[in-house]
Amino acid sequence: MNSSSRISLWQVVILLCLSRMFSVMTMCMAYTSFTIHEMFYGSLLAIPFCFLAFLPGGILFQKHPRLLLDNRFKGIWMTGYFLIALSWLLMTLLHLNFFLGNAVFPQAPSIALLWPVVLAGCWCAYQGLEGLARYGSILFFFFTLSILLLCCIAAPQMDPARLDPVSQVDWTGILAAASNSLFQNPELFFLPLLAPKLAEGKGSLIKAGVWYSLISGVLVSLLFGMVCFVFGDFTTNIVYPVYFLSAAVQVGFLQRLDAVYMAIWVMLALFRIAILFWFAKGFLQSAAPRRKPGPLLWLLGALLLGISWLLSGFLLSEQLSYHPWFVIVAVGIGALVLPFGCWFCRRKEGKSG
Repeated sequence: MNSSSRISLWQVVILLCLSRMFSVMTMCMAYTSFTIHEMFYGSLLAIPFCFLAFLPGGILFQKHPRLLLDNRFKGIWMTGYFLIALSWLLMTLLHLNFFLGNAVFPQAPSIALLWPVVLAGCWCAYQGLEGLARYGSILFFFFTLSILLLCCIAAPQMDPARLDPVSQVDWTGILAAASNSLFQNPELFFLPLLAPKLAEGKGSLIKAGVWYSLISGVLVSLLFGMVCFVFGDFTTNIVYPVYFLSAAVQVGFLQRLDAVYMAIWVMLALFRIAILFWFAKGFLQSAAPRRKPGPLLWLLGALLLGISWLLSGFLLSEQLSYHPWFVIVAVGIGALVLPFGCWFCRRKEGKSG
């Protein structure tokens, strides 16, 4: 986080959008009380919600890009961000393991599914955000191409009549689904911390927040909309509807498209894990500046791998993901408590960046 190298606004937006798509891949209907109609309308409503949740931290960090670093009590706030990064890292590993172990490789042991991802995530984080951003641009091209291909193939099976009008959908469920979308979006709360890394300088952070909220929200809504138009109310009986959609729509010589999408989606999971590890590495470097970040990062990866392996037999992560009070507390801390805490306790150590 102290590196002088920078990346462009669009690289940041693309990188975080790719990370955001992981939550769509692992969206499990078995552990949610929402219908697919509520999730579709909720994803549209979540677009302005996401930007509003980002706005407090975005305004504060745009005015003072080094708000977290030039802070008298930066150790306290870095610890808070570090714990949030670890929590989302552990949740991501558990979700990925649960998804791969149930939908793709049901016979494989948990440790065999987790250790390659943790190893690759630590390595990518060690290489730096700039390398991730370059690879992210390539992956975003293939991801966008895969979504367009999926739209074209699924189009003959789509029926708009399968989508209930918004007037017939419970607005309480729509609001709950929109609020839950914030919890599935850790990138939203770490985006302000990238203010010093933006090559465009001051004034670009809010733009990044606008474009990230808009593009990621449209992509999520598009995927949920396709699921709704193809399966309708039958989606309730599908454990992983987005994955099932790629497996169900086949045409001509294009068979087993789910294997292609699975390769892309595993890469999306890797990007989220690598980004969260990169943030954790930055916090560790600030806490122990005299130590090399490599050993600390690998130690952290091994610790998280062991914990996620021990917890892989429990469904706590899936249940917490939709618990309203857990969602409210997590979103409140990420969007309000930490940014305003940094601002309130800030003491300039020289001229602000």
